[in-house]
Amino acid sequence: CIDENTGGLEAEALVYNIPEKEMLIRMEVGSDLCVIVTVNHEKKSTALYTNDIKSEVCKKIPFDFENRKFSMVEMDQNNNIYLLLKNDNNFELLKLDISGTVLYHTQINTSEMINGMVVNNNGTVCISVKNELYICNSIENENSVVKIDDQVLDLVMGKNEKVILLKYNETELNLASFDLETRKIDK
Repeated sequence: CIDENTGGLEAEALVYNIPEKEMLIRMEVGSDLCVIVTVNHEKKSTALYTNDIKSEVCKKIPFDFENRKFSMVEMDQNNNIYLLLKNDNNFELLKLDISGTVLYHTQINTSEMINGMVVNNNGTVCISVKNELYICNSIENENSVVKIDDQVLDLVMGKNEKVILLKYNETELNLASFDLETRKIDK
């Protein structure tokens, strides 16, 4: 399985050596590793792998999804893995190291569909749910919510550690930035 990452005019191919019957459903790149989520339809199972970008060595992470459904994955610059899993009517956010040890765990109490997730350099996770932004920080062990007037469709981490929101206000799409320190939205 090959994924093309384009940087400027050059394209670098990353090769992932996942087992034959596993199907890649999501991949995120860290500093020197990437994390891969796969599904095996025969076994009805989901699995996590890390893949070394330079050596192309793929290792399975010993993590049990149990009855939780995979929703999203992110990886930070320290190769920590952030998993968002659906469990009954709520979501769970887990932070794992590459050995599969759970470093942080919290509930996101919503039955709404989650539209996006980003992780900044200090490990703060922002999760968009319609017109709310959940902020989870494993350092401060917080799970706060910021209300947003418009529906948040997606978000990315921008310059200066500001979260860029793609918002929809029923007539048009627009961008805004959210400052993690001040908890204010700049339109």
